[in-house]
Amino acid sequence: MHAIFTLLATALTPFGAVIAITLAVRAALHPLTRAAVRGERARMRLTPKLTELRRRHVNDPVKAAEASLALHRAEGVSPFAGLLPVLAQAPVLILLYRLVLAEGAGTLLGQHLLSGAAPMFGLLLVGLAVVAWLSSRRAAMLLRTNAALNPPPAGVLGRLPRLLPYTTVVAAAFVPMALAVYLLTSTSWTLVENILLRRGLPG
Repeated sequence: MHAIFTLLATALTPFGAVIAITLAVRAALHPLTRAAVRGERARMRLTPKLTELRRRHVNDPVKAAEASLALHRAEGVSPFAGLLPVLAQAPVLILLYRLVLAEGAGTLLGQHLLSGAAPMFGLLLVGLAVVAWLSSRRAAMLLRTNAALNPPPAGVLGRLPRLLPYTTVVAAAFVPMALAVYLLTSTSWTLVENILLRRGLPG
């Protein structure tokens, strides 16, 4: 990866290299995302059955979970398919972090928020905050749309889908700038990808 990064950095600048690598990774993971969306459509078809299972086993959460997993298996639907595109990015983030460490913290991409790169980092955080806000609004809209068929849990768990997008903003404040650039590019891709792929779904 070091050779690829060096080549791209020479042609595009170091920031451009991180963006290019991120876009290449997300493009490679696009089939997984499409599969996750197909699984989401299938899970929506199962919503009435899942609601009935939860009603039937309202006093036995373990039994309800077992019945839910059995229904997913019978229908050939994975309840965890949506996690694959996220988990598959972990090795790339680790490699990028090691690359930044090898290059040294003295480089701009290796600096943290409090290490003298505040103006540039501030722009990245603002960008991440905007993407997080748009993602959170979309999550809230989806929750409202699906509330009749699939009521969200009460309390913090019910607000979790709206809060999760902001974790990238917090994470970016504690990682080298290269990873913050990756997060901004990746979350922007995710937002656009979700809007395009989920056309026809509620919300």
